[in-house]
Amino acid sequence: IELRDSTGADLDAEILGMPAESDWILSANYFDKSFLNNALTFQLSQNMGNYAPRYRHVELVLNDEYQGVYVLMERIKRGADRVDIAKLDPDEITGDDLTGGYIVSVDRPGFNIGFTSEFAPPGQDGVEVYMQYRYPKPEDIVPEQAAYISNHINMFETALHGPDFMDPVLGYRGFIDVPSFIDLFLINEFSKNIDGYRLSTYLYKDKDSNGGNLHAGPAWDYDIAWGNADYCAG
Repeated sequence: IELRDSTGADLDAEILGMPAESDWILSANYFDKSFLNNALTFQLSQNMGNYAPRYRHVELVLNDEYQGVYVLMERIKRGADRVDIAKLDPDEITGDDLTGGYIVSVDRPGFNIGFTSEFAPPGQDGVEVYMQYRYPKPEDIVPEQAAYISNHINMFETALHGPDFMDPVLGYRGFIDVPSFIDLFLINEFSKNIDGYRLSTYLYKDKDSNGGNLHAGPAWDYDIAWGNADYCAG
């Protein structure tokens, strides 16, 4: 759902006590008859001190027709009350300006423009891991910014895959916010999230002057977690 004013411009509005914004999602939770899998996961992530989408269970009436129970939730996007990273303008292509902020997601190719990891999942040679540009949007990101964030993630993966991966300087620790990855791993494993790490997985990076390491999260898309699948040891 995108809220707009009478001129068609984005309109930030507070809904059901959630911070004002223009972009929202009405989730049908079609695969999750409990309507709780995403809500529970988001709440656990918030309780761990991380940002996760706020949500409200609602009854939806559309054109006077009752549609049932939905979950109204925040869409993942950059903003002071959502993923709180620096705004990145198209003319920011050098120095510290270029280093953030970015949001990418691991997901299927075809939904958004992105790039492919140079590393396959362990034991799955030939399987590609695709990452999508989420912020800036694919239509807004400029070549220098696209090259920067894809190269930064490649350097992180190269360090993680290399012989010095445990080195505090040469290894992966120099590229990521380690606690955020630990938290997301705990959430994924505890919930038996069969999409974990390979789909619907978000990463974000602020400017180097604001910390600059790659964060895992926010948590997203757990409708077939929590034992709600009969494959991948779900």
